[in-house]
Amino acid sequence: MDSLLKIEAIVKPFKLGEIRKSLFKEEIFSITIYKVKGLEEEENKIEKYRGDEYFPVLKTLYKLEIVVPKTKLQTILMALNNIINIDKNTGGKITVTPISRVYLIVTPSSLAKKNISQLSQSSILF
Repeated sequence: MDSLLKIEAIVKPFKLGEIRKSLFKEEIFSITIYKVKGLEEEENKIEKYRGDEYFPVLKTLYKLEIVVPKTKLQTILMALNNIINIDKNTGGKITVTPISRVYLIVTPSSLAKKNISQLSQSSILF
């Protein structure tokens, strides 16, 4: 069985369309997107305004989570890196984490909807 890896990327909002197209070309059709707030490295400082100290306004960013087999890792990372790191203003962060197991968790309400009496061993996906 192919081992799985989770790729997490923090990107600016205007890069989402390009990333989605690139992942579709690599046959990655499932992606989880979170809207997050954050500071960029050069803005991570305290500013003063009329004697009061404050942090600059947090910028809206997106966190992408993509689960891929180990065999596709290099091609996906190259695709993401080409899009994210075009210039200084579009920079982002990419991390890769190994996944040991994935479970399908079914709640009682979803069991009733599907007319499934109990979970079987096939509920464990990987």
